[in-house]
Amino acid sequence: MTRVFFYVQHLYGVGHLRRAAAIAKELAAQDFQVLLVSGGFPVPNLDHGGARLEQLAPLRTNDETFSRLLTPEDEDADEAYKAARRDQLLALFQRFSPDVLITEQYPFGRRQLRFELEPLVAAAKIARPKPLILSSVRDVLVAPKKPGKAEWMRDTAAQDFDGVIIHGQEDLIPFARTFPYAKTISDKLFYSGYVLPLAPQDDGGREGADEIIVSIGGGAFGLPLAEAAVKAKALSPKATNDRVWRLLLGHNLPAADFHHLQSEAKALYQEAMVVERARPDFSCCWAGPRSQSPREATTP
Repeated sequence: MTRVFFYVQHLYGVGHLRRAAAIAKELAAQDFQVLLVSGGFPVPNLDHGGARLEQLAPLRTNDETFSRLLTPEDEDADEAYKAARRDQLLALFQRFSPDVLITEQYPFGRRQLRFELEPLVAAAKIARPKPLILSSVRDVLVAPKKPGKAEWMRDTAAQDFDGVIIHGQEDLIPFARTFPYAKTISDKLFYSGYVLPLAPQDDGGREGADEIIVSIGGGAFGLPLAEAAVKAKALSPKATNDRVWRLLLGHNLPAADFHHLQSEAKALYQEAMVVERARPDFSCCWAGPRSQSPREATTP
């Protein structure tokens, strides 16, 4: 049985972790032995199927600049905290002895985690037998602002990685649109199609049916949208306003904001607006056709 070690770090939102969990679940369903290693804060209702989940000492950031790495105590991670995480990660890798190592986003992101990712990749390169080393990356990258960063991504991918799995479709958004050196590593690029969990089986319940659903994902960025939705219901056409509106607010939205929105919606609309946390039976993404199966993309 092929063993897959899948490293993922979500710092602000939860999309990266949910995508990695969906991939890990599907791989496990196809008889891979999968260890999903998460470095972010735990996320409720995470469906990773038959994959095993290991939690590193968690880290997050506090804004879109990703300039700080914070511990559960909201303190900046010091060298001792980082060293403990690195050692924990390397110990998991050594014990699992994978056939495939996947690093989510790295080296096309997560450079602030190099203190543990560089040793992890280095350990994989000298392991015998050597595992296949793959990067799992979304189709649209944030343009690097620092000079030389894109070149570093190119060189690291070329020197240290056997392949780059791009979760998108080349005929829709080619990787080269946001990564200028895609052609120089074209022999390593593989498109998986878009990734999402399979829709849950209909249990006959009525929640969500004929409703207006507003989701803000993990919640870290979504407060303005949630506030606008509460106000928008009163302004919407009758055909829309007569329906129940359901706001799904991710667990990264602070509790104070969540309870305020709940109270405001209740005061304005009574039972005609439901405000609740994100739920596992909601899927908000379109998958599109896949160019490769997980087995085709990860089998050495």
